[in-house]
Amino acid sequence: MKIFISWSGKRSQQLALNLRDWLPLILYYVAPWVSEADIGAGDRWASEVGKELESSNFGIICLTRENIESQWILFEAGSLAKSLQESKVIPLLLDLDFSEISGPLAQFQGKKTDKESIIEVIKSINQSSQTPIDNPRLDLLFNALWPKFEETLKNIPDKAKKQLPVRPQHEILEELILIVRSLDQRTRVLDEFTLTGLEEEKIKQMAIKNAYDYLIEAIRLFRNGEKIQAIKAIRQGFGIGLKESKDLVESF
Repeated sequence: MKIFISWSGKRSQQLALNLRDWLPLILYYVAPWVSEADIGAGDRWASEVGKELESSNFGIICLTRENIESQWILFEAGSLAKSLQESKVIPLLLDLDFSEISGPLAQFQGKKTDKESIIEVIKSINQSSQTPIDNPRLDLLFNALWPKFEETLKNIPDKAKKQLPVRPQHEILEELILIVRSLDQRTRVLDEFTLTGLEEEKIKQMAIKNAYDYLIEAIRLFRNGEKIQAIKAIRQGFGIGLKESKDLVESF
């Protein structure tokens, strides 16, 4: 049974890796997959993520105060929602209250990282399995192994004292408008040629796909600490200015 674990940011990543190592100790049949961390050297990053999303039976989204507005978290949450039933996607809140969840993430039933909530997550996964563990045995395994996971939670550093300001919604919308306009500028060159409708649509789709590839590459570079290269990828892929590219990258 494949479980897709989504993360963005160091604290969220540590929670995701802890889950990847701990869940199979209780549920022997699960195969957790942590985005990026489980991609082998030389593998195509975007295609690997897409393949794992399609083959997953369950999704866990690791949320912290730092990544709640991450574009990558929203992208993977949307992809999981398309692939799975809403009941099979659980946002796991490390330092957030339920009232702070809004937008696309609000469609899912979130859980916190306390003992009572984690056992609910475990049982929800078990109920989705074709070979579930009986409840008495599951409770014994969980109670025996909970202290190990609880210790890993305590070792996750506290959130940064300096809180990043919440970006106004109109700024995010302006970025999306810039992306759409840049795609439109790319396709306007088609007006200079006499093309059939089929040829024109094909070229437009190629332009959009190339822009998407640049976006995925920019996210990968940013998560690897290569911010400047990520900005260059956005500029190259979307044809927008330095400031707009920098603002978009910093929203990941």
